[in-house]
Amino acid sequence: MFVCIPIPWIYLLYHPYCEGYTHVADDHATNMRFLNESLIVSHYCYGPPQMVIIRDNFSPYLYPFTIEYSIIVAGILYVIWHNIGHQNEHGGGEDHSDDEASAGATDLHSDAPIHSGVISSNMFLSADCRSSNKGFFAGMIALLIAIVNILLHFISISTDDGMIMVGKYFNVGTLLGLLLSMMIAVVWAYFVYFRKLDVNHHPISLLDDILLFICMPAFFLYIIASLAATIFYGGIVYSIVHIVMIAQVLIQTPFIIDGLRRCCNSQSLRKRKPGRELITFLIVVNVAMWISETFDVKSVDKHDLRYDFYGKGLWSIIKHVTVPLIVFYRFHASVCLVDIWQSAYEIGD
Repeated sequence: MFVCIPIPWIYLLYHPYCEGYTHVADDHATNMRFLNESLIVSHYCYGPPQMVIIRDNFSPYLYPFTIEYSIIVAGILYVIWHNIGHQNEHGGGEDHSDDEASAGATDLHSDAPIHSGVISSNMFLSADCRSSNKGFFAGMIALLIAIVNILLHFISISTDDGMIMVGKYFNVGTLLGLLLSMMIAVVWAYFVYFRKLDVNHHPISLLDDILLFICMPAFFLYIIASLAATIFYGGIVYSIVHIVMIAQVLIQTPFIIDGLRRCCNSQSLRKRKPGRELITFLIVVNVAMWISETFDVKSVDKHDLRYDFYGKGLWSIIKHVTVPLIVFYRFHASVCLVDIWQSAYEIGD
């Protein structure tokens, strides 16, 4: 099953590369006539026109989810493989008299009679959301700005050149604002709050660490390739955005790895929950970046100078290799931050 996981990714790399040259070939190819001149058979049969429109408009934005799904499946399979042969510490042939006694005590507080044969579940989910309100509302403001940026960007690329420039400047300003705010939040959270927390000497975060580090080469390849094109064409502003992006990732990744190994053994720390507001803010902003980068996959193809610098084929390969991992990093970073939001303020193992 591990061997089969990269196959969808290889297909998604091969398909856009060939599709670009297929459109060029179709423009110069002549239709074949069979039986009479009124019957024209095209090279490809795409089905109903409505489905073709839906596929062409939505498939570019959905292909990163295929890669993300494959990576998540690989992680789940790794967890299953790692746990094969491991015995539960509460299982086996141990004495379960205490469990039965506790079950009987639970039945005393249940609405159903003990011997009625009715099984009632007492499991419920709860979350302590103290020290999270300010960070949540600040993150929602950032998310709202990101959504407005996406809408304005799509409107601008479908209008005249003047609106295109407005959309580009607003997009650059939004990205810079989100990235800088995340960098400030990470530095503030670590140096002011997280250094006060205790260290959990038995964390379970190996898979999270691996998934974070897998995405790092994609960031470096994408940023270096983008910097070469933007510097060549004199795009100073975009060069600054790319530099800030890689700096933010290099700062946030060690913070997440360290945060997954933090806990609160002191009752005063568990009560105050230092830094939780900033963690909440980082969760929402990473989700905003995940949404922005997902919808930015194909929205700038018509006005992207990197296609002129590398050519359509080469840049399509670079983009389809790196962008899914970049998008997955934002998603996985938000998941890891949720784990930190919960586990860093509990007693360590």
